[in-house]
Amino acid sequence: MDACTIQNNKFDGVLVSTNYTPPLITASSILNNGIVGSTRTYFGVDIYNATAVVRENTVQGSLYGVVASNFGTVYGYRSGVNEYGCNSVTGNTYGLLAYGDASIEFGDGAGGRGAYNTLGDNTAYNAVAGNSSCIWAWENYWGQQAPPTYLMTYGGSSIYYDDRLTSPPGGCGAGRSSLVVAGDVRSTDPLTLAEQAMTLADFPMAERILKDVLSKSVDFTSTRSAMLGLYRLFNLTRDKGIREYIEGVVLAGKGNETLVQELAMNMASGTGEIDNAQAIAEKLRKANPGTDVEMRALIHLASLRFFSTSKNTVSAAAYKDLAALYGEKVSPGLLNVLAPAATVAVGKMSTGADAVSLSAQEYGLSAYPNPFNPATVVRFTLHEPMDVTVAVYDALGREVAVLLRGPQVDGVHSIQWNGRDQAGIHVASGVYFIRLSANNLAGGYRGISTQKILLMK
Repeated sequence: MDACTIQNNKFDGVLVSTNYTPPLITASSILNNGIVGSTRTYFGVDIYNATAVVRENTVQGSLYGVVASNFGTVYGYRSGVNEYGCNSVTGNTYGLLAYGDASIEFGDGAGGRGAYNTLGDNTAYNAVAGNSSCIWAWENYWGQQAPPTYLMTYGGSSIYYDDRLTSPPGGCGAGRSSLVVAGDVRSTDPLTLAEQAMTLADFPMAERILKDVLSKSVDFTSTRSAMLGLYRLFNLTRDKGIREYIEGVVLAGKGNETLVQELAMNMASGTGEIDNAQAIAEKLRKANPGTDVEMRALIHLASLRFFSTSKNTVSAAAYKDLAALYGEKVSPGLLNVLAPAATVAVGKMSTGADAVSLSAQEYGLSAYPNPFNPATVVRFTLHEPMDVTVAVYDALGREVAVLLRGPQVDGVHSIQWNGRDQAGIHVASGVYFIRLSANNLAGGYRGISTQKILLMK
């Protein structure tokens, strides 16, 4: 492929998959491909389980610029030929991305092969390597974003960026410097890196980073952030070792005891230890009257009935105190979910005076399988065209993900929920609610139906 312009495509600009003869992509403009912010990720150049050579191209305006994945390899030079890469990968969200035992060679340190690329001025990272991958980027120009900034690695990966150019490679020639900064590059913010590792399901990496932060932190803010990160990791993995580590932090005198007790309360209910969760919540409430800690403890006590019907009385009493003490601070939607009279199990939750409470059967709202792991299919029926929103909420009434929003024709509809939140991160096991809200397109009618579902891991 030579001297082409590929732009404004909805999906990948160029996709090479499982090839035997490496294609040569040269002198082309690959611009504004993929939809930034969509539920899938799209690339300017995507080399998946394949090999390709890219030279003298401009890749700009995509979510990811040049990508090698699943044992894919991208070369900035032809085999056996010492030629420069001369690509410009700028103005993307992520410039280079190698993940899944993949590699990108934009300058391999051997006589300038594949080098002299312009790789700076991407908005998030200029280069990312993950899950046992590597990026070689010797002798390239990084603009104002000089390494090691705007680079990230995770999962046993590396980025090498020695001999940076001090000016754009104009004509792929002059401007070398001898500055050497070798690199298995790490994010400058370990908590951000841990979050990204969880997003990519690299849980061992996330655990290592968070424990490292806790072992070195001397201030409450970083300790609290690392603890919350570990709690989230526990929710994703249900690893008892992580739970024991969190609980051991208090015994070691590290961090804030109230925070750790709150985490322990949530972990206990999440693993079915309802009596233990109740005991911790009651202890927290007693020790922290008139504070947000008491409010959160009451919320937890009021939600225990979702985990066990034996806690109906406890939850009813907690709800009464919650409404009396913190009714102005707690959102109406959450109070509606927690109210003992709200039969959310069959979908009769109202969220406003103008809403019509409907049973799940009104729209044929269902989810199958239920309980489920890892995904369930939500189905509903409309008897007329309507403006519909289908969203997932947790047991505390917090919105987890929006599955559908917009005008829909009459008839049967189905949509899958894969157990991930709006950011694409796996959620914890537990009770969730599918809420369907439907508005007549003329604006004269509003109905809401809710269905309880259970995610089991």
